[in-house]
Amino acid sequence: MPRAAKRDAHVELCAQSPFPPTMDGCSRDNPALIGAGPLLRFGRLATIGYIVLALTLVVFFSSFMWFRGQRDEVLALGPALLLAAAGVGILLSTLLVPATKGRVQKAPFYPFLILGSGLLLVLQLHVVKGALFYTDWDASVLVAAAVDGIGAHSDYFSQYPNQLFLLNVFRALARLFTDMSYERVYLVLVVGGCACITVATACMAIIARRLAGGRCGAVAFLLAALLVGLSPWMLVPYSDSYGTLCPALALLVYVLATKRTSRMFGVALCSVIGYFIKPTSIFILVAALIAEIVCALEKSGRRDNDVVCRAGQIAASLVAALAGTFLAVAVSFAAVSPFQARLDQTKSLSLSHYLMIGANYESNGRWTEDDYAFSTSYEDPGERSAANIAKWKERISKLGPIGVARLFLRKTLNNYLDGTFWWEGEGLFYREVVGDNQALKDFFNVGYEKNWIAGSSENQTPFFSIAQVVWFVTLLGCIGGIFRRRPTNAECVAYASIFALSMFLVVFECRARYLFLYAPYFTLLAALGWKAMGERMMKAGPRRGVPWHAPASGRHFAHRQDEPCRYAAKRINIKGARTYREARWATRSPHLLDCHPNLLRNARTPRSVPSNQSKWRHCVNCRRSQRPTPTPSIVLGDSRGVGELT
Repeated sequence: MPRAAKRDAHVELCAQSPFPPTMDGCSRDNPALIGAGPLLRFGRLATIGYIVLALTLVVFFSSFMWFRGQRDEVLALGPALLLAAAGVGILLSTLLVPATKGRVQKAPFYPFLILGSGLLLVLQLHVVKGALFYTDWDASVLVAAAVDGIGAHSDYFSQYPNQLFLLNVFRALARLFTDMSYERVYLVLVVGGCACITVATACMAIIARRLAGGRCGAVAFLLAALLVGLSPWMLVPYSDSYGTLCPALALLVYVLATKRTSRMFGVALCSVIGYFIKPTSIFILVAALIAEIVCALEKSGRRDNDVVCRAGQIAASLVAALAGTFLAVAVSFAAVSPFQARLDQTKSLSLSHYLMIGANYESNGRWTEDDYAFSTSYEDPGERSAANIAKWKERISKLGPIGVARLFLRKTLNNYLDGTFWWEGEGLFYREVVGDNQALKDFFNVGYEKNWIAGSSENQTPFFSIAQVVWFVTLLGCIGGIFRRRPTNAECVAYASIFALSMFLVVFECRARYLFLYAPYFTLLAALGWKAMGERMMKAGPRRGVPWHAPASGRHFAHRQDEPCRYAAKRINIKGARTYREARWATRSPHLLDCHPNLLRNARTPRSVPSNQSKWRHCVNCRRSQRPTPTPSIVLGDSRGVGELT
């Protein structure tokens, strides 16, 4: 058989394998799917610890701060909503873990994904038709510039040049239609944002399926559809909805690509293009590069040629990432350069402006008119940056260590407080409501501004409580990821991206809306976490105390799932198997021997048993049932006896 045909058959068999990807044949070519090393696991634990802190603050210390639009009635129900979220999560965990042991008939995943994505898009269009409105803050400026050009909005784009790339995206979508009226373009851009959110939701489902199976993919899709797909932020054509696409695609490429160079090139390309839409999209690229470097360093051996090989892998990853970055920058430059001549470069607000805003204790690190006036009062960019840094130092020194710690807690609470991501909290939010479905408008509270301005409970709808419960379910699932004994590198990269975003918002300007960009990551990790908790609660999957028959003495050895098995390493000598669970998965996956005959050494069948029946007669489970099993165990042993793995 030709080599290409063998590889295609191998990939097909690996895709059909019910076993976890850490022992799948394809995972040997993709470090994203292997077990993470100690350094990446430590970063994952740090992120989980921070989410625990954020959830504790939201549930029990929400009165620690107050800001415009804070929904006190919903926050007062924090403990009750947390219990409800725990109940929903337990129900999800039962769906994630099969009730029967052994191989379970797999339902078709991709037909479900296509049908679910289509249904989600239809629901989004129904919400858009019934609850559409025109807003009047930055999103309105972008839509108006896409229709009329940037001539009347040159001051805005001079101060915020990072919006130019998104403006070009809006102009490209607007040119698809002959009617370039503001209302038509606004509607088209809202539909485009819905499509981006739907694709991001589907990407999370595919990633979850690749990491933990079809059930986990379905639950990840369900959580993402509720938290992100049906969020009312889809009604606002802005970088929040469009920005969800690039980080989701970057993580999808990181998980699915098998070649190192293509993987890092794709991640860099998607991440940097997302950076020009929403700057925080760059965190996925940083996390992926760190994971590649750490994996290479942790695997370097004592031999000089091994060290040189790992150094070459690091260099290849960096070169591929630089190539993807260069291509993304070239695309951005080609799109933005025609507008650069019309802008005043001296008015651009640098990163120091947002650093100064982040140290404002009175506003909890949020944008204020006074901070904006302070920065724009300086015409020279150098003087403006120096003044902003001086103001930041003044505020930090005035707060002191205790004040900085309190500001850290307040900003954390500000970011994670609201499951709607601070819906209705920007500027003059409702300029005109044009939706024709009063029930949808009442449910999403569309048009009722005094509810969020004055903090009143008038016109309070169940949507806020439902969104808070879904948010709590997601955060609890992210915390439950600690029960995954051997997380993959892809999971650690997702956790690291969330941690980088959280720390960025703690230092710089913060808004709960900024978390919406990585909300699909939260739902992915939540599905994985609830599956891990379900396996713990229901004791499903591989059993802890599986009998191990020693060839020499015949005694039983019971190992924990991730306990290093010295006996397995000595007697069976499985390449790449570092734990008891890995040894069992390797020996229970028949296609591994067909595709990689050198994976197991000393693997053979007893001479006294015919080769076509040895896998059946020497399997403990089959010996009990007296019939062949579709997932036979491979008999391992030497001339002194027979050892069985079941």
